[in-house]
Amino acid sequence: MLTRAIDGIPVPDSFAFARFANDGSTVTEGVHWPAIPMATVAEAKSMLSSMKDATQASVMHARLPQGNVQVVIRHSSFSSLSAPTYHASFDVMVLDAKTAPHLQHFDTTGAEMQLVEKAPRRAPTPSSSNWR
Repeated sequence: MLTRAIDGIPVPDSFAFARFANDGSTVTEGVHWPAIPMATVAEAKSMLSSMKDATQASVMHARLPQGNVQVVIRHSSFSSLSAPTYHASFDVMVLDAKTAPHLQHFDTTGAEMQLVEKAPRRAPTPSSSNWR
């Protein structure tokens, strides 16, 4: 299993793996390692830089829930049926006594983002092209 980072910034949605049999033959493999737009990489670098500045970091921490904050690059999953998405994110592992530990995603303003895969799915309508 390989993990991915671009200029030290994790890309947790990318993966590459292979499993081998004793004889060296491949049993299974999978890869989802899309090209990341340079604008997304630049945004992530800017976010990371802001977290290294004490004043900017304190402003951002005030906007985010308490927890471990990490700057990452996110992209849509291999199984997503929608157009590919790419964005930089402040990922926060929230450790709250009221809820189970969970990961939340925030943009540069501190607004929470929802990954495409976690958005509620709409049922097809009779007017959509795939309705039969």
